[in-house]
Amino acid sequence: MNLTKIFIIFLITVITQSFVLASKDSEFTVEKANEYIAANKDNVIQTYRLHYHFMAPIGWINDPNGFIYHKGEYHLFYQYNPYSATANKIHWGHAKSKDLVHWEHLPVAMAPDHDYDADGVFSGSSMEKDGKLYVMYTGNSENRQVQCVAVSEDDITFEKVAENPVIEASTLPSNAQPQDFRDPKVIKRDDRYYVVTVSKTTENTGQVLLYQSEDLIKWEFKSILLQGTSAQGIMWECPDVFELDGKDVLILSAIQMPVVGDDYHNIDSVIAFVGTIDWDEGNFQVETMKELDHGMDFYATQTLLDDKGRRVAISWMNMWGRSYPTAELGQGWAGAMTLPRILSLKYNYLVQTPIPEIIDNYNVVTAINDTSIRNSSFIVTGVRGAVGHLELVLEIIDASYFEILVRMGQNEKTFIVYMPATNELILNRTMSGMSISGGEDLSVDQRQVKVPLEDNKLSLEIFLDSSSVEIFANNGTETLTANIYPTEESSDGIQFTVVANEYIADTNQDNVNQTYRLQYHFMAPIGWINDPNGFIYHKGEYHLFYQYNPYSSVWNEIHWSHAKSKDLVHWEHLPVGMAPDHGYDYGGVYSGSSIEKDGKLYVMYTGNSGNSQVQCIAISEDDMTFEKVAENPVIDPSSLPTNAQSHEFRDPNVFKRGDLYYVVTVSKTIESTGQVVLYQSDDLFKWESSPYSCKATAIKALSVEMPQVGDDYDNPSSVIAFVGEVDWTEGKFQVETVKELDHGMEFYATQTSLDNEGRRIAISWMSIQGASDPTADLNQGWAGSMTLPRVLNLRNNYLVQTPIPEIANSYELVKNFSDYTVKDQSVSFTGVEGKVAELELEVDLKDLSESFDVQLRVSKNEKTLIRYVTATQELILDRTNSGVSINRGEDPAAHIRQVKVPLEDHKVSLQIFLDRSSVEIFANNGTETLTASIYPTQESSDSIQFTAVGSAVINYLSFSKITVIDMKEYSHENIRFWMAVNDLRRSAQSQIAWKIQDIFESLRIHRQFFYYFREFLAPGAPCEINIDGKTMEKAKSGNAAVCAGSPTTDPALVEIAATLSTGLTLLTASTMELSIAVTARQLSEIYGETCISIQHVRKWCREFSEGRTDIHDEKRSGRPSISDEVVEYGAAWRTLDNSNSDVDDEVNKSLRSRRVNPASRIRSVPHRCGL
Repeated sequence: MNLTKIFIIFLITVITQSFVLASKDSEFTVEKANEYIAANKDNVIQTYRLHYHFMAPIGWINDPNGFIYHKGEYHLFYQYNPYSATANKIHWGHAKSKDLVHWEHLPVAMAPDHDYDADGVFSGSSMEKDGKLYVMYTGNSENRQVQCVAVSEDDITFEKVAENPVIEASTLPSNAQPQDFRDPKVIKRDDRYYVVTVSKTTENTGQVLLYQSEDLIKWEFKSILLQGTSAQGIMWECPDVFELDGKDVLILSAIQMPVVGDDYHNIDSVIAFVGTIDWDEGNFQVETMKELDHGMDFYATQTLLDDKGRRVAISWMNMWGRSYPTAELGQGWAGAMTLPRILSLKYNYLVQTPIPEIIDNYNVVTAINDTSIRNSSFIVTGVRGAVGHLELVLEIIDASYFEILVRMGQNEKTFIVYMPATNELILNRTMSGMSISGGEDLSVDQRQVKVPLEDNKLSLEIFLDSSSVEIFANNGTETLTANIYPTEESSDGIQFTVVANEYIADTNQDNVNQTYRLQYHFMAPIGWINDPNGFIYHKGEYHLFYQYNPYSSVWNEIHWSHAKSKDLVHWEHLPVGMAPDHGYDYGGVYSGSSIEKDGKLYVMYTGNSGNSQVQCIAISEDDMTFEKVAENPVIDPSSLPTNAQSHEFRDPNVFKRGDLYYVVTVSKTIESTGQVVLYQSDDLFKWESSPYSCKATAIKALSVEMPQVGDDYDNPSSVIAFVGEVDWTEGKFQVETVKELDHGMEFYATQTSLDNEGRRIAISWMSIQGASDPTADLNQGWAGSMTLPRVLNLRNNYLVQTPIPEIANSYELVKNFSDYTVKDQSVSFTGVEGKVAELELEVDLKDLSESFDVQLRVSKNEKTLIRYVTATQELILDRTNSGVSINRGEDPAAHIRQVKVPLEDHKVSLQIFLDRSSVEIFANNGTETLTASIYPTQESSDSIQFTAVGSAVINYLSFSKITVIDMKEYSHENIRFWMAVNDLRRSAQSQIAWKIQDIFESLRIHRQFFYYFREFLAPGAPCEINIDGKTMEKAKSGNAAVCAGSPTTDPALVEIAATLSTGLTLLTASTMELSIAVTARQLSEIYGETCISIQHVRKWCREFSEGRTDIHDEKRSGRPSISDEVVEYGAAWRTLDNSNSDVDDEVNKSLRSRRVNPASRIRSVPHRCGL
C-alpha cells in the first residue's frame, strides 16, 4: 500500500470570548445566568477543553439551536445549563462568528422564565423577518410541550411574544402524544412560512408535522409530512428541512432505531432523508435514507444557508444515555459542537466536508509523499500534539488491513482501522483513556462504516482536538465522530501499520526458531496460538481451528486459523479461516465451534469488539474458505439473562439433538461468577435462549479465579468436567460429579469431537492464561501449541483421558526393561537419550515405604522430576529445575503440581510423553493427567534416573523415540498421501488395499509402510517404480485398469520409500512377491516365539494379491504359531481402539497379572531372526 500523501497539521486557533452582562432579580432569568457565568467561568478546568470546536464558557451544552447566517455573521444558539454540567434548567445560550471557527460568546438569549417554558427552553430554530431575528422554540412545562416565538431587535436580547404559545398541543393530529411535541424548524417558501416539528405517536413511532403561517404567529396544521415506522425508532427529534442540489432533504434525530448492519448502533441516530416534498399536499416522497455519522458522539444536527450559497451543518458532539467524564470529574463543563460541515449530495445521499475556513489555522508540521508500507509499522517522528489535522490518501495495493494509531501513549491509543476485504472503516476508543459507558446493548467504544475504495484509494481527513476525533472518509462520503479522554501526558503520537494478505505464506515462517518447536504436537506455522476451536470430524478428516495471531507471538489481533488431519498426528496447514475484518469482530475472532449442515461446514464464534461480545456464524462450501453471514451477529447480549455482563459473553459450542440445534455459551454474572447459557434454533440463525447456571464458581474459569481446594485449581484458570444429566425440556443440568480435568501447569480451553469410530476425542491448549511464554520472550517467532489429542471415557462417573492410539504408529523402541527391583538407591537406565519420546512404566509399590522418583531430560544442572509419594498417594510433577523459568501470576510454587493417584493392586502405571518443550503424564490409564511446558537450556543426558526410597519393583519400563514424518514434506500433491485409502476402497481394485491395510493396521506396523504400498497399489499409479536403480513392478494380473500403463519414476514415492526404515530392502519381482526385511523383523517381534522370514512375507503378499487368504485365516500356509498371550493381546488392542474402557480395564488386568504389557509387548519381544 502506498501513502500517496500525508499532511499533519496543527491548529493554532485562539477562541476569543466576550460577554455582555446584565442583572435581574427574578429566578432563572438571562440576567442571573449571565452574572453566574461571569463569576464562575474562570473556574472551569481546562484539561479536556477543546481548541477549535465550539463550547459554552461553563456548564452543560447540548443541541445546537437557531443556527442562522444573519447580517454577515453566523449565529449559533444552543441548549444550555450554565449552573452545572448536567442537562437541567435548560436556557438558550448564544454566540456568533464571522468564520465558523472563532466564536464570540453573547449573553444568554432565553431563560425558562414563563409558565409555558418553566421546565426548559427546548430546541428550535430562527428566522429573519423585517430585519429582526425571530426564534421559534419548544416550551416545556408540566409534561406538556408547546411551540413559542421570541423576537430580537438587536440580535442579542430576546422578548418572548405575548401570543405564546403560538402552536398548542390541541392542533396535533389524533395519533400524537402532546408530551412529545417539539423542536420546530421554521423556513420560508415564497411568501409563506412553514415549520416542521416532530411528535411521538400513540404507536410509539416518530412523525414529522407540517404547519404553515403568514406571519410566524398564527399557525395552522397542514399535514403529516412524513410518518415513521417501528423500524425507524420510537420517537423523532430535531428536524431540519431544506433544498439542496434540486432535491429536498429532511434531517432528523431518531431515538432507539434497531441496529441494521453497521447502522444505528448508538441509542439515538441522525438520519438524512433525500427525496421530494409536495408542498401542496404536504407530504415527503423519500428516495434515499442514510445515517449521517457512524461515530459514537453525533446528534441533533442543524443547518443554515450562508451568503456563499453553502448549506452548513453543525451537531452536538455527544450522545444521550452516556457517561460524561468532564462532568464526573467535576471539571465544570460537559458537551461541545462538532466542526461545522458543508453538505452536498453524491449519488443522492448527503456527504459532509469540513468547512474550508479551518484551513487558515493550519501549520504544516510534516508532509510525506509516495511512501510504501508493507507488513510493518512506522511512527511519524516530530509529531507531538493533541490538537491537529491529519490528511492521508492511501492506495491499497494488497493489504489485509491498515491501521492508524492516534493519541498514542505508553498504554493508550485510539485505533482507526481500514479492512479492505469488507471495505469497513473502524474507529475504536477502547484504549483511548477514560472509560465511557452508555445505555446501548452494544459497546460504546467502537463504531464502523463501509467505505468502498475509489480507484483503489482511500482518503481520510482526521481532526484531533483535546478530547475529540472526527474522521472524514473519501471526501466526506462517510464520517465518524467521537469523544476521547486520554489520561497520559504522552498520548499524542501517531503510528501507521500495514499488513499484506500473504504475510503467512511468504518467508516469515522460515524465520521461526526451531529450538523448542514440538515434533508431534500441533502448532501453528508462525505466531501466537491459543484455544482450539471448531474441532470436528468432517468428510473423513479431523478439522482443527484455533485462536491465532500470525503477526506476532503475543495475544492480539486474533484470527481463526485452520488445519486438517487423517490421523490426529500428521497435520496439514490450511489457509487462515477467518480474520477480524468486520465491525462486530474487529477486536478479535474469538473462540467457537463447528457443525456440518447440508454438507457444508458451519462455524459459530464470538465476535469481540470494544466492550461487547456477540455470537456469529460463517459458512464454507469447500471446507477452506469461510463467508460470514449477513445475519451476524446471530446472538447479541440483549438475549442474555439480566444477571449477565455483556462484555463477558463468549465461546459458543454448537451441536444438534433431534431436529433442533443447540448452543451453549458462557457469561460472567454481575456477581463475578460463571454461568452457562443454553440457546436453541431450527436453522442456526434464529436463536432463543433458555438460561441455566451450573453449581460451580466458574465454568472454564471464565475471567474468575477458582479457589484452591486441596490439589485442585492451583492455576489461575482451570478446566472443569461436570458429569450429570441434562433435562432438555427444562434446559437444566443436574450435576453429579465435578473434576479438574488436568492437574498440570499448562492445560486450558478443551474442545472435543466425535469421530467416525464413535470416539470422543479431546484436544486442549497446552498453555494457560497469565503465564509467560519463553518462546515469545526469546523472540523465536511463535508461542503456544496443543496437547496430544486424547480419547475420553467415563470411569466411576468421572472423565478419564488416554492418548490417541494413532500415536503408537510413530514409536521406535529404544530400550525396554522388566522385573527390576530398586531398593533405597538410584538407577540410571542408559541409552535412552531423546527429547521426543514416550516412556511407559508400571511400578509395584507393595514394599515401598516412602516414594519413588523418575528424572527426565536430565543434564548437568537441569532435570524434570516426577515423584510418587506412597503415604499420600500423590503424583507430583516438578519443573523447578527444568530450564527457562516460566513466570506465573499465582505463585510461589508455580513450578510444582500434584494430584492424588490411588494405587491399583499396589501398583501405579505411568505413560509419559516428552516433546522438545513439553511433558504429558497419563497415570493409571488416564485416571489423572498432568501437562506442562518445559524449556531445557542444556543438552539432555542419555539416561533415565529412577530412585526409590524403600523397595520398588519395576514390572516393566519401555522407552521409545517418536518420529513423525512431516506431512507437508511427504505429501504427494496433498492428495495421494492422505486420500488413497478412501479412493481404493471405492474402486474395483479395493481388495488388495484392504488386505494390505489389514496386515499393517491390525498388527500395528508403521503406517509409513502402508503409505508406500497404497500409493503403489492405487489405480492409475505407475506400473513400475525405480528406486535407487532397482525396479519394482506392479502386478498386471490381466487387468489393465490396475496401473497407468507406462513405466514411470515417481519422485514423491521414491522420497517416501527412502525414508521408511533402515532395514527396508526392495527386490525386483515380476509379481506381487515383495521382500521387506523390516516387516519380517517387526512381525517376529510381535509373535515373539518364531522367526518370520522374508519368504513368509513374500508368500503372504502373493496370496493377498490372488485373493486366496486373509490375515486372520487359521489355515494359512506357512503361518507361524501364535501364543495365547499374543492372541489375547490382539483382542486387547482392538478393545483399546474401540475405546471400550470397561472391557479394556479387565483385559489389561488379565494381561498384566501375567507380566504381559499390552502397550509395549508389540515392541519388547526380542527378535531372533538376525535381520
